[in-house]
Amino acid sequence: MNVRRLILTSLTASCIVVVSIIPSGCATPFTQSSRIGLDDGNDSCRSYVVALDSTGNFFAEDMIKGAIIGAGTGAILGALTSGGKDVGKKAAIGAVAGGVAGAAAGYWKHKMDQDKDQAILSVNNDLTEEINQMNKANLAFGELTSCRQQQFKKIKADLKERRITQDQATIQWNGQREYLARDIKLANMIDENMTKRGDSYNYANQQVNPPEQERNTYKKGKPQHKVAAKKKPSDPKKRELADLSSSRQHKADEFHNTSESAKKLDKETSDPGFTTKRIPVGNEVIV
Repeated sequence: MNVRRLILTSLTASCIVVVSIIPSGCATPFTQSSRIGLDDGNDSCRSYVVALDSTGNFFAEDMIKGAIIGAGTGAILGALTSGGKDVGKKAAIGAVAGGVAGAAAGYWKHKMDQDKDQAILSVNNDLTEEINQMNKANLAFGELTSCRQQQFKKIKADLKERRITQDQATIQWNGQREYLARDIKLANMIDENMTKRGDSYNYANQQVNPPEQERNTYKKGKPQHKVAAKKKPSDPKKRELADLSSSRQHKADEFHNTSESAKKLDKETSDPGFTTKRIPVGNEVIV
């Protein structure tokens, strides 16, 4: 096996993977205009789009230094175990596994360069800021999705009251659909970054507060599988970390649920109805 070729292939695979793990790692960050487009003056929900995008900047920040090392190591191990066959594919698979593991562990390892108590306190501070930013993201996304729903309703109401023609309604409807597709794309990017950051926080919490292990209990001579009741840590800092981790997960679930609502709205508005059905307009109907 050509070692030089193996290393080059591995490094290439690791860099590609790190791009997906750390947005600011191997790739140039997107500009705001590339994410949400320029303001054309027609989007009544623009302020909410900008607010959501501004929170996305926080979640795209590079908090995980270990991903690059993890991806590189995983890529090389994947290539070494390939036996000379499908080296690139095996390197990429190894890079994914190593990158994700390295990203999650790298954050905690970086914190542990200091005293453990200080490390826990530092993670708690990070989590507090994380939750604050997630509150802003959830608020902005919720208001944006609600605004989109109102815009679709307004178009139908304007058409019904003959404030706009059917052609105008169709143009406005399609415009809102384009805006909604962009909203969903932006939300997906933020949701993905939230998940990656969550892996790092979950790893840190598990190192400080190991999950309870299952144990076998016996009743009347018959083994029964039972999970031990989870106890809250007695140390205040550890307990705070556990609580913050749980709260952060709830915020992440809230954002994901709003994202699903936006996708549902996208499906519901795929057919406006007034292009194929007769819609009442005053005392008349139009086709």
